[in-house]
Amino acid sequence: MPSSNLPRKPLSYTTCTDERELLTNVWATIAKYQQYVSYNGKGFDYPFLLFRSLVHKVTIAKGLESTRHLDLAKLLRPNNSQYKLSAICEALGIDDPKSHGVSGLYVSQLYRQNKYQEIVDYVARDVISTTALYQALAHAAPLLLVSLK
Repeated sequence: MPSSNLPRKPLSYTTCTDERELLTNVWATIAKYQQYVSYNGKGFDYPFLLFRSLVHKVTIAKGLESTRHLDLAKLLRPNNSQYKLSAICEALGIDDPKSHGVSGLYVSQLYRQNKYQEIVDYVARDVISTTALYQALAHAAPLLLVSLK
């Protein structure tokens, strides 16, 4: 399912004055939701946010590492196999978030170059692709997703 066909609300973002404010906003946003879906969020995003929050002494939202967090990579990459989100998207006909020349590897470089909009655009594509993957799994194997919660 191409992600361009997905019904969705417009994505938005808030600018922050520093990393501490950004992390505070991230945890406050997380606290508002009952479930989180990611791709490799438990392998990268959560540990990264946790470490950076510890550095800045930011209070961490409770429950992200619990059953509230559904990491699709844990389902599709048993034993930490090397199935990247972009490869899975390609196989399923979902728009690859990295197809526009930006990947997570370049985010710090883009940040240092003050190319914030490119970062926002990459993250938005990643969110849309992860949503499309979740919807494909929900359609093909709804009971499997329920058992992972």
